[in-house]
Amino acid sequence: MGTGNNKTYSDTDFTAGDSPATLEILEDMGRPGTAGFLVNDGSADIQVEIEDAAGNGYGEAFNLAGGEALDFEPKTDLIKRIKLTHIADSAYRCVVK
Repeated sequence: MGTGNNKTYSDTDFTAGDSPATLEILEDMGRPGTAGFLVNDGSADIQVEIEDAAGNGYGEAFNLAGGEALDFEPKTDLIKRIKLTHIADSAYRCVVK
């Protein structure tokens, strides 16, 4: 368990064998994430699910299209983990603060 200011995750070759990828923010940082971003660097969609730190489970799944970015604005719903599911071969970067 870490206590750093931010955590970076990436996969430049996100394939079916890597799926689902669970970004364990709370476990890795020692606290929930408060802000950051997720970028789909590939050409295919990636399915995204975000779980808040309040224990409400994952929110509704959505697709992040190739080339799209999602910003995590500072808010009261802190991020516990993010699950990424392969739809077709792609790539991603994520930084959480």
